Amino acid sequence: MASSFAIAAEKIQVTTSFSILGDFVRVVGAERVSVTSLVGPDEDAHVFEPKPADAKRILASQLLVTNGLGFEPWLKKLVASSGYKGTVLDASNGVTARKMPAEGGSGAMETDPHAWQDPTNVILYVHNIASALSKLDAKGTETYQRNADAYVKELQALDGWAKSQMNAIPLQKRKV
Repeated sequence: MASSFAIAAEKIQVTTSFSILGDFVRVVGAERVSVTSLVGPDEDAHVFEPKPADAKRILASQLLVTNGLGFEPWLKKLVASSGYKGTVLDASNGVTARKMPAEGGSGAMETDPHAWQDPTNVILYVHNIASALSKLDAKGTETYQRNADAYVKELQALDGWAKSQMNAIPLQKRKV
């Protein structure tokens, strides 16, 4: 029987830029991954200021998962200063991002980086994560795909439920 140290050493070390991505990686990777998030669940990625320990976390990782879409403006400099040469996954790859008014009231539009707020986009995130993990750990491909497929079914059910709830509200009253 393998020792718990040997089992822990076999896990893929993953660092995510923020906790929501960490949750996605934990669902897809399950027991085959060890996940650390730079920005925790009670922190704000918009005002996050990296520390030297964060560079060390990245350097110890086999996979760095980012949101992309301009969400982590601090990350490029942090990765460069860490000397990280491993795999970087932009989890939002393939997402059609919404546009939102730019700050300052200029009337200009900019990309809304919060693409994970749409369950159909999370499906793309999940597939991207499963693919990246499979490239690093071919033996775990079946696990990653099975977990991704199960999560996609949950996301599709959630999206269907949300749409049915919203469709019950008269169009003129749908304001957030």
